[in-house]
Amino acid sequence: MVELDGGGAGPAAAPDSIAPGDRVLLMVRPGQAALSLGRRDSPTHGFAARLRSLDFQGSVFRYALTRADGREVIVTLLPQHQLADAGIGDEVWVTWDARH
Repeated sequence: MVELDGGGAGPAAAPDSIAPGDRVLLMVRPGQAALSLGRRDSPTHGFAARLRSLDFQGSVFRYALTRADGREVIVTLLPQHQLADAGIGDEVWVTWDARH
């Protein structure tokens, strides 16, 4: 489990050389991220962010998000996983699958 600066947590795979409390950079494969509208009441993992922009780029949707701590996050989703009814300024919940 990784705890995120600015709030949130989630599963992550790491080499044995990483000890609890070490600072790391979390990278999530595009196909493993998921978005949902609003904050989940009792999430198992993830973090909240605001939708800053949404672009369709031919084969994927690109979501530019801003976390409460000001950090920017980019999530790309295939059309079948797009976040329907999302509007600029909406709060979204970001989760990911760390099995891959």
